[in-house]
Amino acid sequence: MKKLLSFFTLSLLFSWLAAQTQTLPDLKVSGESGIKAYLYKRSLLFSPLLGYADSLPAFVPNGTAREELSPRAEKVKHQSYLQLEGNTVFGVNGFFSYYPQSVYLNGLSYHLQLTSPETSRISSQNNLYLGTQFSADLPLSLKLGYYSSEADAFNSRNLDISLAHYHKAITLAALDLENTNLQLGYDMLNQKNLATDFKTNYLNGYFSTQALASKLDLKLKLYYQAGEGAVDLAPAIPWEPLDFSNIRVHFLADAYNFIPSVEFSYRNPISNGGVFSCGNYPKFTENSFSSQLEDNPWLSLNNSYKLQKSPLNLVTQLEYLYSQNSDFSLSRLVLSDNLKYDLHVPILASGINYGIAEPVYTDIFSNSLQVEAFFRMGEFRLHQSCDFNLAYLSGQNMVRAPYQPAMKIDSRFYYPLKNWLMGTDILQHYFTLDHLGNHLPETISINLDTEYRQGNSAVYAQVENLLNRKIWVFSELPPQRITFYLGAKHRF
Repeated sequence: MKKLLSFFTLSLLFSWLAAQTQTLPDLKVSGESGIKAYLYKRSLLFSPLLGYADSLPAFVPNGTAREELSPRAEKVKHQSYLQLEGNTVFGVNGFFSYYPQSVYLNGLSYHLQLTSPETSRISSQNNLYLGTQFSADLPLSLKLGYYSSEADAFNSRNLDISLAHYHKAITLAALDLENTNLQLGYDMLNQKNLATDFKTNYLNGYFSTQALASKLDLKLKLYYQAGEGAVDLAPAIPWEPLDFSNIRVHFLADAYNFIPSVEFSYRNPISNGGVFSCGNYPKFTENSFSSQLEDNPWLSLNNSYKLQKSPLNLVTQLEYLYSQNSDFSLSRLVLSDNLKYDLHVPILASGINYGIAEPVYTDIFSNSLQVEAFFRMGEFRLHQSCDFNLAYLSGQNMVRAPYQPAMKIDSRFYYPLKNWLMGTDILQHYFTLDHLGNHLPETISINLDTEYRQGNSAVYAQVENLLNRKIWVFSELPPQRITFYLGAKHRF
């Protein structure tokens, strides 16, 4: 009855949106191809081949609708794209995007990721996206995701179906609704872990809008995920003291907590080309079953799911930009600090089956200080970053959060030479604990990348973890070691 009532309510919202008669611009989620978000959860060289637009009108993939989107003013030419990759750990990756000249189908995107780090483990992830517009007033996007994984005495299957709709502007009498997003979804999960079976099917829903009237500015977000509901109500405060802007009072509420918080932004140019900014940005994070399986396919899920809340998300930043110089010089310097308090964060813990983690939802208090420096000399680029992160499990006597290194030092070098693009990454992670509180060895990973581009086609190769050091994602899983990647891509 609970699921039926939620589905009926979301269906009414969807029907109401579809009945509007506004003239809509194309919504374009532009920038680099989505391949970077899905295909490569690792450091990998990307050439200017991906700098071209890879847009999909009216396309709101799962999770993207959580932020308000603004369409670009200029018309972007669609670029279809194909990429295939193999590696020495018996993995295969593929990505395909296609933008037909069709009134009803704006675009199609498919991503495949097959991994098998050892003979007893294999997983595949399939994601299909369709952008449609059967009428000028009803742009829709459809996502089909299928995630499967197997290990010793473990079998997991998850089907994720979601339909999303976006309206830029809706007028209802004296009320204007801007950046309205609606997403309806259905998931079916079937897992067998030793003698335990976990089967569930549930409705997903998301709705967000900004309501504007003569004396009203209200942001509303509704969440319904795996049987858990939440609301984020954020009215604007018409008061801007000391150049503070975007001041809102957030009311984050779910079945477990009701937490008020304040959103604000402050930005002030300072001398010598610097900009100081500060802001607090409260939010919910879904951490859906699908997104957790994308990060770790060998994960035993359960009924303890909770939505993650961040009432404290304070970001302070100091940024300097420097003029171009013919010599090797600093072009940009960023110092930032992120103070957060997150409730119901999923962390990995041991389960009944060794090597199969189970998520435990807990509260984490963290403070991350990061220094980033960008250098250049002609076409040569160097990005140097240093991140100090202290993350603790709240209420557990200063116990550090697992798998979060206290110090990260990343150095990335890139240099184009005619049709070649070469790069080197040196990634260092120190002072990391596993889920049992044991210290993990430091990680020093050296990656070498090269790409050759000719016209709209390119081939590339990469050596990851050249020193063959152990890199742990979960201490009960086999560590990642040296890996060779070879791939090709083509734009048409």
